[in-house]
Amino acid sequence: MIALYLVRSGSFKSVMTSCDGRQQVVDYHVAGDLIGMEGLACRHHLTDVVALECSHVSVVNVRSLEHATHESPVLQRQIHSMLSHCSARARAVQFMLGSARADERIARFVLELFERHQHIMLQADILTLSLSRDDIGSYLGLRLETVSRILSEFHDEKLLEVHRRNLRMINHSGLQSLLSGCAPHEQRAHAARLPLHADSNMPIEAM
Repeated sequence: MIALYLVRSGSFKSVMTSCDGRQQVVDYHVAGDLIGMEGLACRHHLTDVVALECSHVSVVNVRSLEHATHESPVLQRQIHSMLSHCSARARAVQFMLGSARADERIARFVLELFERHQHIMLQADILTLSLSRDDIGSYLGLRLETVSRILSEFHDEKLLEVHRRNLRMINHSGLQSLLSGCAPHEQRAHAARLPLHADSNMPIEAM
């Protein structure tokens, strides 16, 4: 029986490896995210998950979770909301990789990062990238050089202040304006997450 993992602190990346050894970053996770939901249908995990910094998770037993959702309508709605968000986010990423320009991809990625950090009550306009630029390129389908060039352009255009892995938001609306070619719901979507204190009926075990 597989388990799910509720991120308490820190961050992770999910990596998929092809049969010939090529790897691609397919997702990243921050506090409040539930890792491993893609494995619920096939009963095994499809990716390797790597901690990007000192991080903590709680283990969620899937069988106990299934029982708990029958007992708690609130928890059931939370899980359904997270599954719906995961599906919508996967479709948005697929759309982005197929049709968005490089600057749109990075603008969307940066805006989502700031939104997710704001959700966990960190400083709203400053963050430190835990993903390397190479990882960002892998996730967005871009070369490392392209990621570095566009972040430098955002810095020069005073959209972001970029210093190594540290980002400070300067012009949120300017970045948002680059998303005109992205999927319409992407400009309105908000991530669905479990609260860090977790529902009292959530069958979790700290690690």
